[in-house]
Amino acid sequence: MGLTVSNIDTSPAGIKRGKMLWGAMPLPAGSQLLGSVRRAEDQGEEALILMPIGITVGGNAGVIKPLPPLTLSCLRCDYTWPLRGTSLPHNCPSCNSPYWDKSRRK
Repeated sequence: MGLTVSNIDTSPAGIKRGKMLWGAMPLPAGSQLLGSVRRAEDQGEEALILMPIGITVGGNAGVIKPLPPLTLSCLRCDYTWPLRGTSLPHNCPSCNSPYWDKSRRK
């Protein structure tokens, strides 16, 4: 079971929140702050950090914890796939819809 896009905030507000969650300590050498991530309701929120080796981790008050793989789900065809890289895809790999992350209007 992985994280979903709804658990991750990479907006400017999410990056600001990630800085606050990480604290005053500098990030590990060569890493980049991507935003904030919310694990399960009982585990709270953490800074989302991209390590130099290409993996994403969560961190809080200078402590790094591994994150489960991020899984994406198409809201049009229900296809689920793992995130590859650090940016969200433009289209669903299954139905090729550019609106994979937006639910249909009723």
